[in-house]
Amino acid sequence: TALPLATMMLLACLAALVPVAAGLNLSSADGLNASTILDLNSSDQRVRNLSTLQKTNLTALVGRPVLKPWELPSSRERRERRKMRKLQATQFSQEDVDAAAIEIPPYKIVVSNEEEVPDAWVIHEIELYFGHCHEKRKIPTWYSLIYDSGTRRENGLETEGWRGFDGSTDTNWTANCKASLGGCKKYDAFLGVDVSDTDEWIAAFENRNAHWNISDPLFEAMEVHCIRIFQDNGPFFKVNKIAIREGWPDEENNNYTLKTVEVIEGLSGGVWARRPNFERSTWRIVNLSPTEHRWAVTELKFYSDILCSFILTGNSISSGNFDAVTQPDNAAFDDSLTTNWRASCGRNTYGCESEEAYLGLDFGDIPQNVQCVKL
Repeated sequence: TALPLATMMLLACLAALVPVAAGLNLSSADGLNASTILDLNSSDQRVRNLSTLQKTNLTALVGRPVLKPWELPSSRERRERRKMRKLQATQFSQEDVDAAAIEIPPYKIVVSNEEEVPDAWVIHEIELYFGHCHEKRKIPTWYSLIYDSGTRRENGLETEGWRGFDGSTDTNWTANCKASLGGCKKYDAFLGVDVSDTDEWIAAFENRNAHWNISDPLFEAMEVHCIRIFQDNGPFFKVNKIAIREGWPDEENNNYTLKTVEVIEGLSGGVWARRPNFERSTWRIVNLSPTEHRWAVTELKFYSDILCSFILTGNSISSGNFDAVTQPDNAAFDDSLTTNWRASCGRNTYGCESEEAYLGLDFGDIPQNVQCVKL
């Protein structure tokens, strides 16, 4: 059976962003040849097998690497993470400080911008969960627990941090940044909560001196591996990458020291984005071959049928915008051939390495089957 013409013209790899891995390998040389569809999807209940799947040789499974597994920390990375949870002399007694092996659970857990924002980062709603999504252990967010980097003074109460947890997508938290001052630099803005009153924190703190087979599970129970975030859809006000950061008191500077423990990419705006996402709820095209210049896409469309008759609409995601002001990712979905998206890769060189750039759509919590693509 002949492939649809649009599929034959595709010069990229179509793959669903799922918690583990899934791919439609449309390999490309001079032309395009269809290859095997391989589904490596894993439900949340099987997420504990992720560390093994991360080490799987995808080349042996699909003929060539198509999509890297959704990044979550392996057990070894978690142990490395715990090494930085060392006691600070300014916070506890000298007796505790002398016990070098003692660790303290983080007081704060926040999300921060992992990349620059052209103007102010705007979050309408966010939910943080201890553990993995299927555990449904949402972190409580009372007003007094909110911890953020501040908001614009002229906005007053209208865009304070608690607005990001008030249950309404009609309100928002707006970071204290402005386009006229260069926007939000990396890590300038953050929004999160104080977790030191949670049962998880208290259990981890009280058992910090216990044997590792008791303390380790309690510390790991505090790790955030699931978030839901509703960013503004404007390219000036959203980011494609965020960092989950943990914070400990720093009395010397009357502040908190934040450390990045996980980076999440491919985030959309204007819709609830859950990460790790639901299977088949987020789709993208990926460059399989290097490009001489930064990859640019003028228009991209996804369809639910093989004849490209029923178009799918969603919210744009990408590996990053080279210029979010003039060439944002949503420009590739505006039905205009006079605008385009340009990938952020190659800022110091010129081109994109193989599989470095991607562009796609997030369908929120609704799974979709993409059967045809126009590029």
